[in-house]
Amino acid sequence: MQRPVRLTKESLALDCVEVLGRLAALFEERRRQLALGVDLTVQQWQVLEEVTQEHFMPSMFAHKRASSAAAVSKILRQLTDKGIIVAHISEVDGRQRDYEVTPHGQKLLAKVRRERERAIAEVWLSLSRSQLASFQSIGDTLAAKLQTWTEANRSNSPQ
Repeated sequence: MQRPVRLTKESLALDCVEVLGRLAALFEERRRQLALGVDLTVQQWQVLEEVTQEHFMPSMFAHKRASSAAAVSKILRQLTDKGIIVAHISEVDGRQRDYEVTPHGQKLLAKVRRERERAIAEVWLSLSRSQLASFQSIGDTLAAKLQTWTEANRSNSPQ
């Protein structure tokens, strides 16, 4: 939906923030739809994707996501109960568990990936090469600026 361009740089910046918020909300909604399409929550899908990585460690995943180890354990249990992953005692350290995606889990991941690829083809690839390059460039610049600003202002945020 095209809107008239505002006159001042400040009002244009506010419009950009609004667009970014809409994009973020739509992105999250699409993630929710993809997960629901295979009867998972977004969190279950995220853990399942991580389990496919060679050195998945629940505690590291929890730390990276600012989540608790108990919450990740609960999700792992849910995925196990659904027959999507299996856990084995680690051959390296008997106190640890190694997780493996089952054939059923592989089918679910393949379905999610096909749907994601379809959306990319229909939405993103309908844009021109120059539009995609512009979006990437602006997005990279904005992400770097927001990251720098956020890190510099971390001590100012309420705990």
